[in-house]
Amino acid sequence: MISENEFIRKMYYQSFIVEDEKRHPIEVLGEAYLVEQEKELYDLSYIRFAQGEVYFHHKDYEAAIYKWENITNDLAPWAKKNIADAYYELGLLSSAEEVYGSILTLDKVLSSEVSLNLFSLYLEDNNLDSAYRVLQEAINEYPEYPNLTTIAKRFYEEQEDWNNAVELALNEAARTASIDWFDTLINYCKAGHSNVFSPDQFIPLLRKLYELDQPRFKKLTSFIWEGYQHSDYYLTWLDYINQIMKDFEIDPYDSWHMISSLYQESYIELTTGKYLLRDIGQIMPKLLINWFNTTTPSNGLAPAAAILAWNDIFPSTIKSVIVKEAIIVLEKAHNDTLTLDECYLFMNTMIEWARKNNIETSQRLVWGFNQLFDKETTNILVLGKGKNTFLNSILEEELIGYSLSTFTSIQYGTELELYEVTDMGRSPLETLDHATSPDSIFEVALPSSLLLNSGLRIYTTGLNEYFMEKRKTFGYLPVVDGVLFVNNGESLDENDYDYLTQIKQSVKETPVHFVLPNAFDQEQIKEYFPHAVILHSRAGRKDEILASISSSFVYEKNNFRLEKILFLLRKTITSLLKKRVDAENKLLESISRDEEYITRLNGFVNSLSDKETEQGQDIIDSFAAVKTELNRVLSEKIPSILKNCSDFIKEDSNFNQLHIELNENMNAEIQSLFDEEILPDLTTSLQEWIENSNQKLTDTQVYLDEMSKSLAEVYPEKELSLLCDFKVVEDWRRDINRMTYRIQIEKENIMLRHNPAQVLLKSAGKVLGLLPQKQQAYLYNQYKRYVENESYVDITESIQSKFWIQFDFFRKSLQQDINLFYQKPLKELSKTIDETKNQVKVSNRTLTKMKTNPDVYYDPLKLFETRLVQFERMNVRNGEESILYENLHNL
Repeated sequence: MISENEFIRKMYYQSFIVEDEKRHPIEVLGEAYLVEQEKELYDLSYIRFAQGEVYFHHKDYEAAIYKWENITNDLAPWAKKNIADAYYELGLLSSAEEVYGSILTLDKVLSSEVSLNLFSLYLEDNNLDSAYRVLQEAINEYPEYPNLTTIAKRFYEEQEDWNNAVELALNEAARTASIDWFDTLINYCKAGHSNVFSPDQFIPLLRKLYELDQPRFKKLTSFIWEGYQHSDYYLTWLDYINQIMKDFEIDPYDSWHMISSLYQESYIELTTGKYLLRDIGQIMPKLLINWFNTTTPSNGLAPAAAILAWNDIFPSTIKSVIVKEAIIVLEKAHNDTLTLDECYLFMNTMIEWARKNNIETSQRLVWGFNQLFDKETTNILVLGKGKNTFLNSILEEELIGYSLSTFTSIQYGTELELYEVTDMGRSPLETLDHATSPDSIFEVALPSSLLLNSGLRIYTTGLNEYFMEKRKTFGYLPVVDGVLFVNNGESLDENDYDYLTQIKQSVKETPVHFVLPNAFDQEQIKEYFPHAVILHSRAGRKDEILASISSSFVYEKNNFRLEKILFLLRKTITSLLKKRVDAENKLLESISRDEEYITRLNGFVNSLSDKETEQGQDIIDSFAAVKTELNRVLSEKIPSILKNCSDFIKEDSNFNQLHIELNENMNAEIQSLFDEEILPDLTTSLQEWIENSNQKLTDTQVYLDEMSKSLAEVYPEKELSLLCDFKVVEDWRRDINRMTYRIQIEKENIMLRHNPAQVLLKSAGKVLGLLPQKQQAYLYNQYKRYVENESYVDITESIQSKFWIQFDFFRKSLQQDINLFYQKPLKELSKTIDETKNQVKVSNRTLTKMKTNPDVYYDPLKLFETRLVQFERMNVRNGEESILYENLHNL
């Protein structure tokens, strides 16, 4: 029986060749052709098919095509495929594609061969779309075909088409259960190519792999998990993995470390405030149980504590049998302990959540955390009547004065620096005399070698600590590693022992040691504090005393800081719960203030706009008044001067040229009028106008400054800079100086016009100028009468019109200049109004969100409390209880 493999390799012709045949296949087939042809019913197709194969192997592709074109029997589909192969070898790709595409067959092997050949053809032709299509069709139809999926895998990887690559690996791993395909999928997921697929596509495969190979199951699960951690499928994945892990028989001693670590990471991620209880309420109990199941009793402290914490906060959500197992593990766990790093991460998680939700975190609380997280430093609270002298002595600096009444922290620094810490933040100080808040903390950095070498950070309170409020003196005990009581008297008096009683009642487990000038009171002190170390202030050098102090507190420092940090964490959660109400009230107050601010600003804008209009008109009118007054003067002066020019007419004048001379004299008189009277008066008037206008504008700036100051007193957080543009006044001065520097009046044709009287006079002058004296006397009288009796109204108007041209341009620009003067403050006000309106919108949206979605705020705090309870349970073993600071409220 002929196998399909022989058709693929084009070796069908060997079926015609007997064993040990020495002749060439062409000769053998030629003989077979003749024998077949002699039969009564012959079919040459099989021989022709075989001959075509031989020609193909000998690269005679045209002969092979000729043979195969005449095949009509059951080998016809294979013959077509071979013809297309020959075209491909000849480089006739379009012909090969056409023939491949014409093959219709139900034979899956032939169909797969055609698809693979088309795939190669399309790749050579750089037709990737078609290559993708035929490859996918081949996989869909017959994935079992040898090397098909291997070729597809290599192709997808070369194209960096990871979606198709992952999908192929998913399908093939499911179809074949081949470890190789599972390894391929593991590598893809490890490289981060899996998170675009929905988790349900992996679940059946993971179940199958768990049965086949558990180590590979753990690897694949871990890489898929990591891929989903920052995707939209994260919660869905956790739901699915919880379900399949629940269905498995988990042997905790069989190294589930990778999965257990991912459960821990997910637990921490789900309690960072990003998720609400409605999203994770059903997921979390299953997650905690699976986390617990993947740990051993010796390292199961964290999940056991988390289960108990969740059950404390959300009772009955975890089966009682699991809770009992967690209690047992919690009591016996010994490999795990709560660390400062875990607490530090948790603290930052809460602070970051508060910041993103616009909730103010007390900076004094943050300061307290920072003191405790500083592992290199020992924190000591120094109390007692001798503390000031003692501290100044060991610091070698008169730093602590008798007026100090604020809690102060002193630590090593490369240079002297002073800071004040309040709820709102940390700011530099010049001296330690005054605090902005009674609850402020003073922070001092001092370049002291004694502090550096001892590793101490020293705290102190006010001088009259015996009589201060209890919280003022002991309110900072949660951040100290111990108390050092210093007394400079020869012995302790009744007040000292009363104070020691207060210390004993307040410090709980915090150790207390002493520095005294002698040992007279040692026995009585031991009654109060049996484990106290008593140092003698006169017994050693300062550095030795500090070293002794530091070493006295080392054990307590390492042993009790976690309890103190847990206390501050709980205080932070309590503070954030209160801040929720404060934040809503603050938003309401902010919205009300902003709306009131907008109303006042709008009134301010309206008032300023009215002032701009009124002031602009006033300045323009006052400028016009200067012109009006000067025109009045010109209307009186010019005609009078011109009439007086009759004095230039003499009886012996040359009447033939008199009109020209008279015209020159008249213009000269007008120019003299402007130079000697008009221009000085105009300059004075315009300078007065400038000063008056400047004063009005200055009054406006004063008004703006007063309004800004008034608003700043009510809204100190708002800053307004309302500066007008006084450059316009300087421009006015420059323009007026330029216009009045020197005025050259254009000459008028006063006596050279063509009105009837002048024409007669000029004509008579030409004629009578040649006549005797008697006739000239007549002309003299006529000229004189004409000059003295002329009104000169048109001349006056002409002079005025020409003179005021540049001043009129100036006047027309005044309104624009005044608008420019007001432009900056009006723009600033408009901008501030828009910004404040936007802030009101944002605040209203935030307020609406807070009211309509209270769970957005309260759920994270509930989850924070769960984390905290977990930490508290991790830190409490065998019935021990954490240190409680019931009456300490300073931080």
